[in-house]
Amino acid sequence: MAPKAGVLLAKKWRFSEEIVRSIEHSRDWSYENKEGPDLVNIVLMAKYHYFLSRSRMKMIPKARDVPSISAATSGKFDQDLSLQILGRARELIKRGARPTYNYPIDSTTRSSPCF
Repeated sequence: MAPKAGVLLAKKWRFSEEIVRSIEHSRDWSYENKEGPDLVNIVLMAKYHYFLSRSRMKMIPKARDVPSISAATSGKFDQDLSLQILGRARELIKRGARPTYNYPIDSTTRSSPCF
């Protein structure tokens, strides 16, 4: 029920379609955007790490079963790497920049062309 109410409010307040979509899919661990990574992927990664930090392992699927995480980490979950992605997205948002979502991150250098 919460995502439906959130979507209605976000539309009423004229939030961007990207924000509306991230609210709509905020509980959908199987979400996968055929056009490429987007804000929903970042939201789901952040939620995943929140649950990990709160020892709520029973509430989340395995990382390899979450397309948002698999895409960002080239199919191999690396907690440090995915936290780095989230940290870089946070920095960009704080500066008012709109992050782009180019995956995968180069796991050898731990860097991304967009983050």
